[in-house]
Amino acid sequence: MSGSIRSLCDTDDITSLSMRVEDNNPVDGICLYEPPKDRSGKGFLLDALVITTLLQLQWLMSYSSRGIRLDNTHHTTRYHIKLATLMVADEKNRTEDCQQVC
Repeated sequence: MSGSIRSLCDTDDITSLSMRVEDNNPVDGICLYEPPKDRSGKGFLLDALVITTLLQLQWLMSYSSRGIRLDNTHHTTRYHIKLATLMVADEKNRTEDCQQVC
């Protein structure tokens, strides 16, 4: 599946995510994944899912010297997941998401 991402592998979210991890597709950007302890999503640990694409990594390396911004959101889905997004600003002060950490 190189070069493309299948977004929904299964109707069950946890199973779908696990299948995407098994695909090991670099385009997907999944760097680290630790499955939840139970099917409700409880047990997702901070840093249990890290997504960084190659483009996001390039942005981070190019613009992080200008500063970084970290944004946290909590419980925006039915799962007990905290989402942290790392952002940098380019030379025109446009923000670019560099990493998502659940």
